Amino acid sequence: MNLVYFVIAVVFVIMLVSLVYSRRHQRRLAKLRGLSESEFIQHFSERDVPAALSQMVYRVFREKARSPNFSPSPEMNFGEVFNEEPEDVYDDARYILNKMNISEVPEDVQASWSGGEVKTLEDLTMWLSWVYARRVG
Repeated sequence: MNLVYFVIAVVFVIMLVSLVYSRRHQRRLAKLRGLSESEFIQHFSERDVPAALSQMVYRVFREKARSPNFSPSPEMNFGEVFNEEPEDVYDDARYILNKMNISEVPEDVQASWSGGEVKTLEDLTMWLSWVYARRVG
């Protein structure tokens, strides 16, 4: 019986620490100021990225912060700002592509990307634009 209480206590402590960490992370994100949505879209339109795509990226990452004060910018690093690993970024990319009605990206298309590792919002947006052009166009 003592083992059950111990396990419950450990789970409770883990949940509490996770909650505190999450709130601290959200407060930190709320202090970051990037670009307005229109500035973000303009930044990428100068790079021939479709406005609908850059707008989708902006909105998805703004929602991640769950703060009305947060605004993303192209140079934000996934690991530093969002605490995301590469597989998390891949999940984000799949989510955005699904929202853009692209369900699958063929392996040969993914393999032919020569833009390097995706580390920032700029990298992700450019990769998504590249995929979008090959998938739609």
